[in-house]
This record gives sequence, structure tokens and C-alpha cells, in this order.
Amino acid sequence: MQTFLFFVVIASVLPISVALWHFKNLNSVYRIFMCFLILGILTDIKEYIPFLKPYKEFLLGCYVLIEVLFYYWLSLKLSKMQWRKGAEIILIAIWLLLWVHSYSGTFIENGSIGSSVYDVVTAITLSLFTAFALLHLTREEAPLISKPEFWILLGVFTYFTSSSFLFTFISANFRAKIWFIHGLFEYIKVILFAIGFFIAGRYHGVQSTNLSKK
Repeated sequence: MQTFLFFVVIASVLPISVALWHFKNLNSVYRIFMCFLILGILTDIKEYIPFLKPYKEFLLGCYVLIEVLFYYWLSLKLSKMQWRKGAEIILIAIWLLLWVHSYSGTFIENGSIGSSVYDVVTAITLSLFTAFALLHLTREEAPLISKPEFWILLGVFTYFTSSSFLFTFISANFRAKIWFIHGLFEYIKVILFAIGFFIAGRYHGVQSTNLSKK
């Protein structure tokens, strides 16, 4: 498992490196996304950072909520979809209630984290939401492959559908046997993110400048 984590962390550096290379050409949305990916790496390696190790369960419990809320926000910004405020509030409230129900032991009893109702529900809803976001992009005339938003959203969709969503329904014993598949999905995700950053940085004047004005 440690070897797998090592290669995942190394792979996660790829989109961050691309973003740093094109940093001056990226708008605020992509820069915030880059910072979020750095936060994800710190969460992955928390056990190897002395001053973070005592708080590893607490940090992971916080991160799973931040991750869902961030990808929801990112999908809205990149796709420019408009949601009714009432529906948005209800959805976020459901996520928060499920998070408290599933992860309260992490903060109260220092319990271990595993698959939960929160993981399943958030994976399903974000998979569906990013699918609609991708469909929303098809309304524009420009080819999808020329849009950085497409590659980023495809990476998010891959992550929640192929990894989080599928693996929440697999038993722990069977999951351990096919964990390499999870790794493949992680690599696909970071490659898609890297492509998105590259296009956003290289063609920012055409494709992504307007996002920062939203």
C-alpha cells in the first residue's frame, strides 16, 4: 500500500508541475485548483510529516468534506451551469448531515475511516453532476478537446465514477486484491488534469480568461 501511495503522490505532481509552468497565464480558478491539488498531496503524505501525524484521522475527515465541496464548486465554475439556490442549499445540507453522521467518530472517538453512506452518496451525486456539466459544455461551438474545462471535468468525472463510486460498493477484501485498478484510475485522472492545465495555460486568452470574470 505504501508503494502504491508513493507512485500516486509522484503522479499527482504532474498536473501541479504543468500548472506552475503556466502559472502566470492561468486565471484564478485554475490557480485555486492547483492549490487544492497541493492540499491533496499533503493529505496523502500526512503520516510521514511528524507534526501532522497525530492529526491524520482528523485531517482526513476534514479533507473528504472539503474535496466534495471544492469539486462541486469547480464543476459549476468550469461548466458555467446555473443552479437554483434552493436545490443547491438542499444538496449541500444533505452532504453535511451525512458527513457528520459518517465521520463524527473521527473527531469524537478518533475512529478509523472507511466506506460510508457519505462516500456513496457524494460519489453518486458528483458523478451525475459532472456528467451534466460535461454535457453543458457541448452547447458551445468550440471543439471539446480544445477546452481546458473539458479535460478537468473529465478527470473529476473519472475520479468519482470509476474510482470512488465503484469502490464504495466493493468489499474490503476484494478491494485489496484489485487495488491496482484504483491506481490506474488515479493515473488517468492526473493525466487529464495535466492536459487541462496545459491547454488553459497555453490558450488562456481564448479559452479560459472569461472564467475569472464569473
